[in-house]
Amino acid sequence: MKKQYKIIVNLIKKYKNNEDCIDVGTKELAPTEDSIKRVEQVLKIKLPKSYLWFLKNYGYIIIFGEELFSISNKIEDIDLTTSDIEYNYFWYKNKSFIGNNEIPIFDDEFGKLYVMDTLKMDNYGEYPIYSRYNETGEEKVFYANNFLSFLEKQLKDCE
Repeated sequence: MKKQYKIIVNLIKKYKNNEDCIDVGTKELAPTEDSIKRVEQVLKIKLPKSYLWFLKNYGYIIIFGEELFSISNKIEDIDLTTSDIEYNYFWYKNKSFIGNNEIPIFDDEFGKLYVMDTLKMDNYGEYPIYSRYNETGEEKVFYANNFLSFLEKQLKDCE
């Protein structure tokens, strides 16, 4: 896993000046520990370490104009931002686009939804990532072993 963290850091450094590809935040925009605990309690899951590492170091990332679902620090901001993971969980859940064990993390420019499957936690506390076109109801397809692998694939699309 440590190698994967370095890969992500290097890819972000490589593409952070390419505004057509990514826009990335800083540690100052990271969610607070209280915000993280609130989201984990509301969603009734433990968020993976790699996802939390990313948020604590960058706060957010926009990839090709679409923002990764992150954590809002102010509860009153949750309904105001479509990039909040808690907001998106309930929005997709109410539309029946996700199951009880799925946490949405990203909706790309093509309408593909990426979710963490919380029933399949590995020994590192990481969840595999699956994708599906959210409007069609198609079966989910395996995309990546964990959040860092997901992010690496997304960032490599900048090449």
